[in-house]
Parts: sequence; C-alpha cells; structure tokens
Amino acid sequence: MGQIEPLDALDFQSSKRAQDAAVRLICMCSAVLPSDQSLRKLVDDQIIGEMLELGFHGRRFLERRGLVSSSIGDGALWPNSKVAGTGESLKEVFGKIIHSNSIIVKWEKVTDFNETPYSGRSPNFAGSIVVTSDKPTENYPIAGIVTAFIQAMNNSQPKLDKGVN
Repeated sequence: MGQIEPLDALDFQSSKRAQDAAVRLICMCSAVLPSDQSLRKLVDDQIIGEMLELGFHGRRFLERRGLVSSSIGDGALWPNSKVAGTGESLKEVFGKIIHSNSIIVKWEKVTDFNETPYSGRSPNFAGSIVVTSDKPTENYPIAGIVTAFIQAMNNSQPKLDKGVN
C-alpha cells in the first residue's frame, strides 16, 4: 500500500484515503498555473474536496494511531506559500476543516520567474486555504498541512485501542 502499514480494515481505509488525498494535494499545490479564473475554479473545487477527504480520514488516522502532537509547519515544497505555518495541532486543523462553514483557496503569484511562461498571464499556485468554522477564521498553508500529515504518517507507530472502531 505504500507508506502506511494498516492495523486492520478500518485503518486501511482511513490511512489509504488520507495518504492518497495528501499526494493529490501535493501535486495540486505545487503546480504553477496561469492566472485563469475558469481554471482556478476547477482546481479550487478539487483542492477543497481533497482537503475534506484528508481532514476526515487524516484525523481518523491520527486518532487511531495516538498521534495528537503533530503540528502545522510551513511545508517544504516549492513554490512556498507566504502564509506561515501556525504551529497549531494537525488534529485541531483537521477538525476545523471537517466542521467548516467555508473553505476558500488562496492563490499566490510565483515570484521565482524572471519572465512569465504564460503570455499575458502571471504564474500562480494554490498556496493556502482560509477555513471558516465555529472557531476563528484561519489561513493555513496547504503544503504545511500536507507535509505535517506525511511526517506524522511516516513516524506513526500503531497504538490501536481495540475497543474503538
């Protein structure tokens, strides 16, 4: 299955779905795209769906493995978001995502290019998400969330409570 050794069928489903969503999010937030509103809308919809998938299954994975101390950093991906990691608990961030009233993808301009590869349009990437829930609205770097989960996943040691499904 890749990175994660499942504990049982429930763990397999949550860990596999969270891992797959994390990989897709890495690809989406690392892609440099032209500033095209129609394309952004399509990508926004995909990112929000994958973030909900990662939030739900990632939180379940963290809880079943007893990984409650993971926190959000900046993420070591290119391009790097201007939004700093909050240091907030990954489990708490997943909870806000799961129970969100809205998630908005924030696009940032790539400043590493001397010339734009897109004629008449600037190169952009999906850098962060703004999550609104019953808690205060927060802005999180997508790469920070994903890399925090992948680090937790790679460092996980099974701590399954047999009475919890």
